[in-house]
Formats: sequence, structure tokens, C-alpha cells
Amino acid sequence: MTNITDYVLKNQKMISFKNHNVVDLIVLTQIGYLNYDQTIFYRPFGLKTLLKKNQPHLLRHTLCFKQNIRLVNAINNSKRFNRCYLDYYLNIINHKRPTQFCAMTFIFKDFIYVCYRGTDTFICGWKEDVNFVMQKYNKSLIQAKEYLTKMILLFPNKKIIVGGHSKGGHLAVYAACMQKEKLKNHIEKIYDFDGLGFKKEFYQNKKYLQTRDKIIKIVPETCLIGTILKLPEKYLTIKSNARGIMQHDLHSWLVKGSDFIYVKDISRFSKSFSLNVEHWLVDNFNQVRYLAKCIFEVFDVLDIKDLYDLQENLTNNLFRLFRTFLKLDAKNDKFIFKSLIRIYIDQVKLWFNKK
Repeated sequence: MTNITDYVLKNQKMISFKNHNVVDLIVLTQIGYLNYDQTIFYRPFGLKTLLKKNQPHLLRHTLCFKQNIRLVNAINNSKRFNRCYLDYYLNIINHKRPTQFCAMTFIFKDFIYVCYRGTDTFICGWKEDVNFVMQKYNKSLIQAKEYLTKMILLFPNKKIIVGGHSKGGHLAVYAACMQKEKLKNHIEKIYDFDGLGFKKEFYQNKKYLQTRDKIIKIVPETCLIGTILKLPEKYLTIKSNARGIMQHDLHSWLVKGSDFIYVKDISRFSKSFSLNVEHWLVDNFNQVRYLAKCIFEVFDVLDIKDLYDLQENLTNNLFRLFRTFLKLDAKNDKFIFKSLIRIYIDQVKLWFNKK
């Protein structure tokens, strides 16, 4: 069984709107995680030219480093993406008001793919994810909508596909649904690759109901991220060669021909996890919010802004994290440890209910 890198090496025919498929979009979505911050986009750059010239920097501070190297090399050795251009790269990082927003547009002869990046290695992005779950105001949602509006107006004669992975999938769905009807008509499809769900009220919103037939949500068999909050009624489930939460990694999604290998539904474990998280947030909303606040305060105290900051001298940093965590608020130590113990017990119960 093959993955997205194998797919790129085997497919040499250049992409058009007629022959593109969901695996092509997953490849571009994964490429969207690379670090383009040192590139000045004064014009559209050929994707292969960009990847060949800037490979060391592009791969810096990316998750799945080795897999990304293989994917980049595969693209450089395939004709599939010969006439693919990248432009309108926007990356906003705000540590004070937790925001990690990144979007870019892949341009082809007869269509564009507007891609939103998921959570990367910045801690502010993880804080923002908690805000999504806690339903606080989130600036990234507004930025996603504005970015898509701009792309629709810039490319009125091209077919438009919108998508993203993880948080990026959540942004893609929101951005597309919130467009004015005239602009929304330019959008062909919206792909949500294992993105966070929405509250029940969102799925009842008129703008969502007008758009839902264009939305394709794809999740792995062991779906954890995509089941947080609410899954839509319709979704596709694919097979992965990883286990547990690592199935969230796009490199692990299995490909057959020009499509993924699909299974009947998400696992029983995933459904139990979703219900467990939902009940836990309802029953202990304030406590969960406080626990998350404490955890991120520790990162702030230690000035850890990136997961790679934590990785440097990992043992010492983990000890410092634990020690600082205990000092934050002695009055709430009991609650914190009870919460952590409950999380552990809940996951053990879920594990035994997996089969």
C-alpha cells in the first residue's frame, strides 16, 4: 500500500481541473506546512523552482521532517506539478493575542487551490486551538474569510477549490460558508481534511446549510482531532498506516491509484473519545479552561514560543515545566492533579472500549 509520496512519483501527467483528484490536494496541503517566510512573493513562483532553490530553509522547523524531505524530492522528480505556481502567501504569528494564521494559493491554468495551514510548531497556535474549542472570539476565522474573498475577486475566471488540514480544514469550511452568495458561487468544492468540528448551532446556520453540499470532510479511521466538537452528518473515512493520534498525519493516509483507501466508518474508539470530550467540556467547562490556562502560563513563564524551543535540552525543559507548573497556583494544585488523573482514567477506559 502506498502513501502520498509514492503517488507523486507514479503520476507524471500534469494537473488540470479535469484530471485533478483529492490526493493532489492532500499533497499541496502538506506542502503548505513548509516554511516560506524567507521568500518574497513579488510574483507567482513555480512550485518546483521554489522547492529546489529553498529546500533547507523550507524544511526548517516543520513537523514530519523526514517525510517532508521525501515528498519534496518526489515533487521535484515528477511532472505532475510542473505548471503549479504558489503565491499570496500570508503567515501571521501573534504571541500576545494567540494567533497563528497561514494561507496560500496554488495556481493552475484553469483553477486555483486556496489552502489554509493547520497548527504548526508555534505555541500560540496551540493556544488558539484551545480557544476554538472553548468558543472564544477567534481572529483567524475572520482572516480566513477575508483571504478567501480576496482570492475569489482576484481570480473571477478560474474555478476555485478551498481546503486545509486540521485547523486549516476548520478555517476553510468557515471561510467558504461565510462568503456572500455571489462570491460563494465561484467555489467548486471545500475540503476539510480531519479538521476540528463546529458547535451544533453552526451546522444549523443558514449559510452552512447553503454550502454543505460542496463540503467534503475526510477523516482517518482513528479520528481524534476531527471529532472534537461535532462531526457533520456526512464524512468519508480513510485507512492509515499509523496508530492512534498519529493517523492525523497526512503522510500516513493510504493511497490506491488516484484515490485514498476508504473504510466504512471511524472506529468505536473515536466515537467514544468524541462523546467523552463533549461531556467533559460540558460538565467541567470552567475547570478545563483553567487547566489549559495554567499549562500555557508555564510556557509563558519559561518563554517557550515554539515546540523546538522545548526540544532543545528536552529533559531539563520538561523538569522546568513541571516545577513551574507546581508553583503557579498552590490553591489549585488538587484540582489540577485531579483533572490530569481523570484525563488519564478516561483514556484508559476508552482504550479498553476500543474493540
